[in-house]
Amino acid sequence: MANPFSSLAGWFVLVLILTSQSHSQQVDEHLTALEPLLGKEWVGRLDDIELTKSWVPILNGKGIRETTIAPALDYTDETIFYWDLETSTLALFKLTSRGHVIRGTVTTEEGLIIYEGVSARPDRTITFKRTYEPRPGGTLIDRFYNPEGGKWDLGHTIEYDPKDG
Repeated sequence: MANPFSSLAGWFVLVLILTSQSHSQQVDEHLTALEPLLGKEWVGRLDDIELTKSWVPILNGKGIRETTIAPALDYTDETIFYWDLETSTLALFKLTSRGHVIRGTVTTEEGLIIYEGVSARPDRTITFKRTYEPRPGGTLIDRFYNPEGGKWDLGHTIEYDPKDG
């Protein structure tokens, strides 16, 4: 019997099988709020800058990794979501290529996935709120808010589409 991995095509099939398994991992019951975001690469624009985002299960579904990339800005960030046993909350921890360290929590309300927390930046620390709204047509709306005068002031809105392929 011929070795299926003796050709480039055989190795390609193996890589596809292994990488698809990470997207099909079951996530921990505490992380299911993020399931609508999993398994797709999302592409959006902020002004003229293209951004891509993806969320994938990691560590046998005990965590989820969100990656954001904006090549034109030489910017990347990685966020890890996990169930915080001490506080019994869905927590997030983000590091960016600009030196920002972000900590927060995730909740859901009326179809929105809501991140709230604190972003420590080299020059200041800010409180933030971000919502993701998965739309029935398949798009994803990202809204970022800053606190202003005791209420949340909309900073930006980005519409993401799932990448074809």
